[in-house]
Amino acid sequence: MSNFEFKIEEVTRDGYIAWDAVDAKAGIRFPVNASAPYTAGTFPEITDYLKSQGADFVVTYLDSSRDSLTGTTWVYTRGSDKVTVHDIPRTIIKITVG
Repeated sequence: MSNFEFKIEEVTRDGYIAWDAVDAKAGIRFPVNASAPYTAGTFPEITDYLKSQGADFVVTYLDSSRDSLTGTTWVYTRGSDKVTVHDIPRTIIKITVG
């Protein structure tokens, strides 16, 4: 059984709002939802990261009998493997005055 956990954080990249995933165990950070179109519940960059770690796990919402969303936390289950993604409410636009 493998359990993976990620936290999504908002960052500024090249002057734009962007998001990073942080591996809760290793502390490794990488961009997510960087390519359009972005589909809620789908994290291809986390899938790629897991593959680089030797885990064959596609992080995309399949159905409510396997996956769940509670608040902003996604839980993906494939057999005895589980990936938890602590997402955040997404900011679309920011206005800075001053």
